[in-house]
Amino acid sequence: MSTAGPFSPPGDGPLQTATPPARTADAHLEVATGTLFVMGIAAILLAQAMPLVGGPGMATDPDFQGVPWVFGVVMGGVAGAFILVPGLIFIVAAAGIARRRLWGWMIGLVAFGIMAGFCNLPLALHGFYALLRPDVRERFT
Repeated sequence: MSTAGPFSPPGDGPLQTATPPARTADAHLEVATGTLFVMGIAAILLAQAMPLVGGPGMATDPDFQGVPWVFGVVMGGVAGAFILVPGLIFIVAAAGIARRRLWGWMIGLVAFGIMAGFCNLPLALHGFYALLRPDVRERFT
């Protein structure tokens, strides 16, 4: 009488193991995904800080004396919006690449193009290298 269960000694029955789905590890792709995520979080945090910095900065600058304090907050908010949009694109691209989706691959190319425009050329070139290799494109569905 064999009562093999999860707490039985190993010799009493076949050992059942769960195998994770096959996913080929690629260091360049993982670093590129991490880069997009970190740059996205940094851009979102910077966008949130822009209105807080703009108002007090204009209030204490002697060149802007007489300008209402709220003008600095509004201008900081506008500048923050221009930083927030690429940050969100970076986060969406990182999520899509991590899930190996075709849309993530496409948005990742756009995101690394934006990153190249923000003077992060070495990181952007590495991202392009990670995404544009022939064997990598086949992994995205």
